[in-house]
Amino acid sequence: SIGGAIRMNAGAHGLEIKDIIEEVFGFYPDGSPWCADVQELVWSYRFVNIPKDIILTGIICKLEKVDAELELRKIKSEFKWRKNHYPIGRSTGCVFKNPTVGISAGKLIDDAGCKNHKIGGARISEIHANYFLNEDDATEKDYLKLLKYAKRRVYTKTSIILKPEITFLNKKSEDIILNSIKPMNIVVLKGGDSHEREISLQSGLEVEQALLDAGHIVSSYDIKHLGDFEKIDVNPETDIIFPVLHGGFGENGEIQKILEDKGIKFVGCGSESCKLAMDKITSKEIMVKNSLPSAEYAVITKDNREFPESLQLPLIVKPPLEGSTVGISLVKKKADWNKALDLAFQYDERILVEEFVDGIEIAIGILKGKALPVVEIHYPGQLFDYDAKYEHKHGETEYLCPSINLDKKTLRNAKKVAVEFAELLNVRHLTRIDLIIDKNQVPYILEANNMPGFTSSSLLPKAALAAGIPFTVLCANLAKLANKDK
Repeated sequence: SIGGAIRMNAGAHGLEIKDIIEEVFGFYPDGSPWCADVQELVWSYRFVNIPKDIILTGIICKLEKVDAELELRKIKSEFKWRKNHYPIGRSTGCVFKNPTVGISAGKLIDDAGCKNHKIGGARISEIHANYFLNEDDATEKDYLKLLKYAKRRVYTKTSIILKPEITFLNKKSEDIILNSIKPMNIVVLKGGDSHEREISLQSGLEVEQALLDAGHIVSSYDIKHLGDFEKIDVNPETDIIFPVLHGGFGENGEIQKILEDKGIKFVGCGSESCKLAMDKITSKEIMVKNSLPSAEYAVITKDNREFPESLQLPLIVKPPLEGSTVGISLVKKKADWNKALDLAFQYDERILVEEFVDGIEIAIGILKGKALPVVEIHYPGQLFDYDAKYEHKHGETEYLCPSINLDKKTLRNAKKVAVEFAELLNVRHLTRIDLIIDKNQVPYILEANNMPGFTSSSLLPKAALAAGIPFTVLCANLAKLANKDK
């Protein structure tokens, strides 16, 4: 009775059957013997690469020595737990695989509103939504229809394509379920040539895995230079591009313009929107023109390095086209002015200078025009700089989501300002707006990020999770959103 358990590497409570196996053996259909050591086989979630035609006849296990009486009590307790958490009745057990760690198929089916749905004699359990019960002489046709119904509902809500955990005797039935939803063919772009290259590589890797977990066809490319994209042989069957590129040509609209000219759908803001958001001086002009709260500022060039007497110390000096606070300085006294300019001019010909706003820094992710929960940021130094974001040499940065130190009125106002700024930039799909809340609870806009950090622990994904959107769902939904664009 353990053949199926081996075939699917059955597991529960963090353990899998591979954890106790030393050897597996069986026979080929012609009667010749087959065997394999556990280390020779490739095991993963609900999978082992044993040839399909092998008839499994046994395993050799290594079990720890236990106290028999205590173990029997544990077994009895486990049976009781399962009786209370799993439905009683005829079923195949769990129907679909969990897409990834932390996302259960049962919860996805439940959240999609499928519990208790019945087709013919088959019904989705109201106790555990990944159990489909044969209540009234259900036919295979009833069962297949119910699987397709649940799979479609989950995909509509989350863009995740559930994969069956069960084995079909009828190959045609299996094909019906496997082919009931066409996966998207997605190309992830990562890397770039900016100072945020390493972050982009990590973001791209995690986005790629999330899209694979969601059941889609995914390939990725490390774009080191803008010209590299022209050399890529993009498959004609590619549905969308997911450019997980931070800074440089990945956010300034250049690669977006190429994609637009080629008529290729892609995730994120359009080229014109990217240009506006990437240039912090242009963004500043938009804020001022539309009376959005932002710090007083001046623009400094290499030809005129004079200290702006109209501004009050301390000042923030930063290059306008860099991300992750690259080249930024806090100037507390005039003696530090030239040193700050020298650093900033390494990255740009024009420099943005702003009055320093003392307060609580926050980040507000925007998805499809709506604000996500606010992320409140507390860092060890005076600035939320590159070290505070990524290296942590001077201490860890604390991210609170949802915010706990700002009242509801302040949060509502900050979200309103962030959404308004995103609309003025003509943002589509997603962006992240960074702000500082001063001592009077006024939200001062800092900047917008076209393609913010996209690891599972980055700020926008963190806010999405607080809103009930796991990272896998976030990435898959963004891909589907882009695929729907005309």
